[in-house]
Amino acid sequence: VLAYVLYDSEADLVSPKAEIEFARNLIEVNKVKLSPLFDMRVKFDIDELNESVLERPSLVPLMTVDLIENAFKHADFHHPDAFISIVLTFRNGLLELTVSNKISKRSPLYKTKGGIGSKTLEERLMLYYPDRHELKRFVENDVYNAYLQIRLYEN
Repeated sequence: VLAYVLYDSEADLVSPKAEIEFARNLIEVNKVKLSPLFDMRVKFDIDELNESVLERPSLVPLMTVDLIENAFKHADFHHPDAFISIVLTFRNGLLELTVSNKISKRSPLYKTKGGIGSKTLEERLMLYYPDRHELKRFVENDVYNAYLQIRLYEN
C-alpha cells in the first residue's frame, strides 16, 4: 500500500489492474483492525479476459482511496448491526466502486478542518473524467452509501 501511494501514484496514469490491487491491499490492511466477527463484505468482479484494457495505464491513481478509507473511518464498529460492504467491478473500461457502512451514532471528534479527500476526489473526477464519471453519496437508515463510476475511455 505504501509503495503504491509513494511511488506508483506519482505517475499520471496507472493501469486499472494496479489500482484494483491497491484497493484490495488497502482493504486487507484495514481489516486487520477489525474483530474477526465484524460483518465485512468485499466483492471484486474483474474482467480479466481483456488483459490489454486491464493493464493499459488509463486511470488516475488513488481514485478508490477516499471512499474505502471513509468506510473504515466512519463505520460503527460497536453496533450489533454494523457492517462495511465494498464492491468493485471492472468491465469494458468501466470501473465501479460501491461502498456502504453503518454510520456511528457516537458524535465524532470536533474537527476544524476536514473533508479534503472528498473534495479532492470530486475535483479530480471533474478534471480527468468530465462527462465520464458518476459520484453519488447519500445516507439512508443510518447507512452511508457511496457509488463511483468512471468510464475510462471516451465513446
